[in-house]
Amino acid sequence: MDNEPKSNDTHSIQSDKECLEKECVQRECLERKCVQRECLEKECVQRECLEKECVQRECLEKERVQRECIEKECVQRECLEKECVQNECIGSDTQYNYCRPSSTASPNILKGLSNEQQLQMIFDAADDLIAIIDMDHRIVRINAPMARRLGCTPEEASGKFCYEIVHNMTSPPDFCPHAKLILSGTKEIAEGFEDNLGGNLRITVTPIEDENGKIIGSVHVARDINQAKQMEEAVALSEKTFSMLFEENRDAILWADTQGYIIKCNGAAAKLFDCSREELLGIHQTSLHPPDKKKRYRELFIQNIKAKKHLNVEVEIITGKGMIRYVNLISTIIEVDGKEINQGIFVDITDDKRAQEDLTREMAVNRALADIASTLTPPCHEAAEDAPWCRGSRQTRRQPCLCSMFL
Repeated sequence: MDNEPKSNDTHSIQSDKECLEKECVQRECLERKCVQRECLEKECVQRECLEKECVQRECLEKERVQRECIEKECVQRECLEKECVQNECIGSDTQYNYCRPSSTASPNILKGLSNEQQLQMIFDAADDLIAIIDMDHRIVRINAPMARRLGCTPEEASGKFCYEIVHNMTSPPDFCPHAKLILSGTKEIAEGFEDNLGGNLRITVTPIEDENGKIIGSVHVARDINQAKQMEEAVALSEKTFSMLFEENRDAILWADTQGYIIKCNGAAAKLFDCSREELLGIHQTSLHPPDKKKRYRELFIQNIKAKKHLNVEVEIITGKGMIRYVNLISTIIEVDGKEINQGIFVDITDDKRAQEDLTREMAVNRALADIASTLTPPCHEAAEDAPWCRGSRQTRRQPCLCSMFL
């Protein structure tokens, strides 16, 4: 009986101890939650600080950009002020003498205009002839320059078939780039002559698509290329004239690059050198001359290339059959496609040279005979009439006295 209270006390002590342990665990859990809450609050504070720093950084970046813009505007203002000062110095009679407003704000030239008016203003400002055409070849809109070429107003052209008002036809022509665009679905470019639009044109048509990517028409841009065509024709005529003069020239003409290799020749050159053009092309210019004089002509060629002067000199050439001919070489430096070319014109003077040599040789013989005659004393003019060597000549009168040959 005495032991029963003790067991109850022990049990109560254990239960108290368990309660204390539970309280400790709960306290630890609360402390952990407090710590976690504090960490979350710190993270929120840090996040807010980072966001503030980002905002500050963005503000600083905007301030920097604004500062740069202000500096650029200041530089532009200084440039404009300098231009104004220069214009004032030039004088009031200068054609383009004007100063821009001191205000840095650009005036809104489209202010007060509707989107339609703004589009039409930009549309009409272009120099090209512009039209918007639907899939049925009907004109939706044209700009003012194209209307002037057609002799109508944009309103009058709207709704009409392009091939009727432009080409005076009842159906699209074969070369119609808009018709090709309908088939290909891509941009098309064409060139042609159209009298109603003022002559030669380069036409570009670009597809117009709706929000689903379906082609609903095209932008038709025609650019006047009359001047370019005239220049092309002038260049073609010049090239044709040059080719005719080059090919039909009676004198041999050869082109050599700056290294001395033949790159072009005419028919007269092949005839002069007694070989084909293919045999001349690609060989070095020294191969045109006798072997013992190649060094001299190579030095002459190099000097002419460096000096870039007109050269007129008599040279010797060797033909494909090994014959030596004399030519008068006229060498000049020309520029073709941005490259320096040595043009040589070879005038054959072989016949004149040989005729001159024959004449010189004959004159030398005559001078030699004259010199011999001057050393002799003709007896028939100093001797008596009965001189034996002259008597026959005086008596017969058939042949002149031998001595008269030396007079």
